[in-house]
Amino acid sequence: MLTKDDLKIKENSVSQNGFLIIFGLYIAYEFLKSTTFAIPGALEYPIYALAFIFVGIKAIYFDKYTFKSFIEILILGMIGAVVSYHVKSDTILMFTIFCIGANNIDFDKIIKVYVIEMMFLLIVIGLLSKYGFIMNYTYFRDGHLRNSFGTNYPTDFAAHVFYIVLGIIYLLREKFNIILAIMLFLLSTWVLFTTDSRLDGYLTMILVVILYLYYLYTKKHSLKMPVITCASVIIGFMVINFITYHYNAADSYNVMLNKLMSGRLYLGNLAFNRYPLSIFGVKIQQIGFGGFNGYMLSAAANRSNYFFIDSSFVNMLLSYGILFSTVILYKITTKLYYLIKHNEYIIPLLFVFITISSVIDQHLLELVYDPFILILFAKKDIY
Repeated sequence: MLTKDDLKIKENSVSQNGFLIIFGLYIAYEFLKSTTFAIPGALEYPIYALAFIFVGIKAIYFDKYTFKSFIEILILGMIGAVVSYHVKSDTILMFTIFCIGANNIDFDKIIKVYVIEMMFLLIVIGLLSKYGFIMNYTYFRDGHLRNSFGTNYPTDFAAHVFYIVLGIIYLLREKFNIILAIMLFLLSTWVLFTTDSRLDGYLTMILVVILYLYYLYTKKHSLKMPVITCASVIIGFMVINFITYHYNAADSYNVMLNKLMSGRLYLGNLAFNRYPLSIFGVKIQQIGFGGFNGYMLSAAANRSNYFFIDSSFVNMLLSYGILFSTVILYKITTKLYYLIKHNEYIIPLLFVFITISSVIDQHLLELVYDPFILILFAKKDIY
């Protein structure tokens, strides 16, 4: 006969394994949807509904809460629901659902599922595109060939590699040696030269070097991470929104910085002028060069309709509003502060790199790229 402890362990196992399976199913679908692989669109809402139902049951019958965590989850749930409905965003709806669902789930297991699954899918899609089974969208920039390897755009492929490398470094943090560092560095170099995605290419290279030096140093010395590190996301958010809002095409420094950021300041400033700040955000019609339609625009050298907000932070503020942005920034900062206070430095350090990426790229809240955002409510054992 099962004891109460046995029942509790069994319930936790069912809850955790169920979440990981549905999370894996969701990111697999979202990834394939963003490639040239033809996946039926009819699968979308059944997968969304399954996630919603499971997380609802888990939240009501399985999860345990402190008063603080209950209030935080309730606030995120309500604001996320309002914003996703107001701006018609499935991304925010599913982000909210999985954030709530990640409550009490082992964070390491979430990252493990993500890394194994995404490595497999990225390799398969890359090989299918190489041998002509699916399309490989190719672009040219300043004479450089840019491959997408079956994804919708070269920067998408590079961003996937960036987050996979983050996951590998995190999971193998106790076994991170020079051989692994060299392999990851060579991978990031290959990504840089084949996709010409400068941000993710160079950032991944720097990430590998700094994290290897960090692990090398901490094996023999103790290290105290500055508490200010927990504010990295807030700092990145404020800086990029400030310089984007105040972008001035008549200023040579602004023009130089805008060129360095591939026109992101100009487009972000244009967004600020077109769409005023609001509490719950506003639906912004964006047209990029990703996917088949974007590929045809690029092939025709037609930039007249191009309008895309690449920065996660600018997009979050304008598209999802002041209230949602405040809640996310607050929760990330307080979670990173908690980890630093308990001498858990690796996740706050990785978030510095995620912040740098999010200043330029749009993937912060997209779970198919960034599973680390689930640390907001996921369980992280402190040793």
